[in-house]
Amino acid sequence: LQGSSDLGANYNRSWTADPWVTVHESIGHLMGLDDHFGAELFQFDATLPKNLKDLGTGQWGNMSGVTGDFLIWDKWTVGWVADSQIACVESTAKAKILLTPSTNKSNDTKAIVIPISQSKGIVIESERSTGYNFKLPKATNGALVYLVDMKEIAHGGGMPWGYGVYVQRPENRPNKIFQHGMALGDAALKPGERISVEGVKITVI
Repeated sequence: LQGSSDLGANYNRSWTADPWVTVHESIGHLMGLDDHFGAELFQFDATLPKNLKDLGTGQWGNMSGVTGDFLIWDKWTVGWVADSQIACVESTAKAKILLTPSTNKSNDTKAIVIPISQSKGIVIESERSTGYNFKLPKATNGALVYLVDMKEIAHGGGMPWGYGVYVQRPENRPNKIFQHGMALGDAALKPGERISVEGVKITVI
């Protein structure tokens, strides 16, 4: 196990102490989850890189920031979330869907997945400062949108290790990537905001 004795609170200035490092290593990786790197490549005063894919998921989800809960994609991948809790919506369809944060224990709909191709899709989940994410600043709360490209995930080849999951950030955000205490911490959409990903328009109402 790797815990605070190996990876201390100041490792690369972005790792936290146990229990989250142990959860990341001894639960996440042993369940077969990849790292979603990005944030560790930059200093806390970094601006946006030339290739936005280098940001990955920023510090969202335990497999990236090693803090708090796993992204819904990771939970679904390992079977912690039932298929019935994922709303699969065609990219050309119009739909209004109420999402419950995956940190809340319920049988409600926890995410939307919009297939774009055989290997690529958009995932939307609700982020709230509840459950294992109780320490997330309230300013980070909102609808988190990210793109998953299975061809670019490490085990699929084609891209460097840790790539394949990319948090989408609205264009009206500051150039500094570290907001609200975490990389891409301002990426979640607030009520009234919208974003276009791969030609799909997503609005929080």
